[in-house]
Formats: sequence, structure tokens, C-alpha cells
Amino acid sequence: INRIGGAAGNIAVDENITHAYVDQYLIGVEREVFPDASLKVQYVRRNFDDIWAFIDTGSQYEQVPRQDPGPDGRLGTADDGSVMTVFNLLNPGQSFLVLTNPEEAFRRYDALQAIGRKRFSRNWQLLAAYTWSSTRGTVNNVGTSNIALGDTGPVVGIFTNPNRLINAEGPTVFDFRHQASVQGTYQIPMWGGVNFSAAYGYLSGG
Repeated sequence: INRIGGAAGNIAVDENITHAYVDQYLIGVEREVFPDASLKVQYVRRNFDDIWAFIDTGSQYEQVPRQDPGPDGRLGTADDGSVMTVFNLLNPGQSFLVLTNPEEAFRRYDALQAIGRKRFSRNWQLLAAYTWSSTRGTVNNVGTSNIALGDTGPVVGIFTNPNRLINAEGPTVFDFRHQASVQGTYQIPMWGGVNFSAAYGYLSGG
């Protein structure tokens, strides 16, 4: 571990830290459905691993059971939830933060796409595409999440406080479940050719 200081001299970088990476897998089939037009269906998988994040090697926690007070925030009422395990800090002020590649830090992207294309002929062309996707993990896909800030950072990071890690795995902020687009052009032959184009886009899941 190489110390890099910090206000309290409690920040370091793991000497064995490695570069984050993405593995992408794609499998698909494409076929002409009529002259000048094709249809492609494909599956895409992206694995984001070895993500940079801070961990706290100095703080010590004990597991304690606590009941979820429910939406009203008060115990002993009808909306109380189940008992869950949370973590109590035993040594405040003794944190030691290390920038490393936590095993729990990951993100997964899965997508199924259908893409239809009609190349320009007979004065028109068209592209229509639909994507169903799911983005999940413990690390979000917002700005700064890939440079050890925010959820991966030293202040409110989910790997520096085990309470932040509870229920951290799930859909990301930008989980665009449905994406659709249609773009087309028709060439009017008058005046040597006048193009009329239109585009439509739909996006859900922000």
C-alpha cells in the first residue's frame, strides 16, 4: 500500500491495483428479407469489472439487528418492516481509506436488439431499431462513478461503509429498459432531387 496522504494522512493506493476493464460479447444473425432490406437480431453482454473504489480498512463494525420502521419512520406502528442486520461503528475517527479493486464492485449490461435496414433505392431509405436492455450492479453508471467518486469514493462510498452496501446491488440510475428509433428519407425527384427526412426516438428508464 502506498500512502498518498489526505487531511488526516489516512488515504492510500493499493500497490496491486489494476485497470478497470469491460468484456463485451455479441452474438447475432442478419438476413435479407426482401431486396435492399435486411433484419438483424443480436444479443449484447457487457461485464464491467476491476472497478476502482475506496475501501475502509481502519474502521471496525459489529453486526446488530434493527427493525425497519417503515415509511413513517416510527417503530411500533402498523407499517413496520422486518428485522434486518445493520452495522454499528465501534471506533469512530479511525478510518483508513485504500483505493483498490473491491471484489463486490461490478456492473452488468444485457441487451436484445432488433434492427431493420432498407438501403437507399427507389428514392427511399429506412432504419428502424428496438433495444431491450438491463443495467445492474453495485456500481452506478452516473458521472464520476468510474473515477472513484460518488458511490465508489472515499466520503459516501458504498465500499467504505457496510451500511451503504446493504441493497446496493440493483438497477442503475440510467437503466434504459426500452429504446426505439426510426429514421427515414424519401427523395422527391423534382428540382434535381429534394430529400424529405424524419426521425423518431423513444427512451425509457432514467
